[in-house]
Amino acid sequence: MKSFAQQLKPEDLTSGLEGKLLLQNEVLLSNVSDIKGANEHSVCFYEDVKYLKDLADLKAGLLIVPNDFDVNLLPESNLFFSPKPYHTLNQIVSRWLALEKSEDIPVIDPSARIDEDA
Repeated sequence: MKSFAQQLKPEDLTSGLEGKLLLQNEVLLSNVSDIKGANEHSVCFYEDVKYLKDLADLKAGLLIVPNDFDVNLLPESNLFFSPKPYHTLNQIVSRWLALEKSEDIPVIDPSARIDEDA
């Protein structure tokens, strides 16, 4: 499991990515995980039918699935339909890492003003 300091909504993580988001409930996401180790704040991906049985106990906040995934298998789960789920997960991780890195760079807030007596 990889955890991130910044919690994000599914729509923030998937915005601009190829695919379709189906939200069933609101959640803040804070980590990526495999299906078995997931919690309600996890992003996971499912791509291979040999892992279908693992979906029975799914706790993930967002599951990235193939476009042809049967939504009836997880009717109450947040799903992101993608042509390449593993690739999409990597895009999300890259986006999250970039956001965290940009937070580490010191910046001067645009509202900052220099006092006239300085």
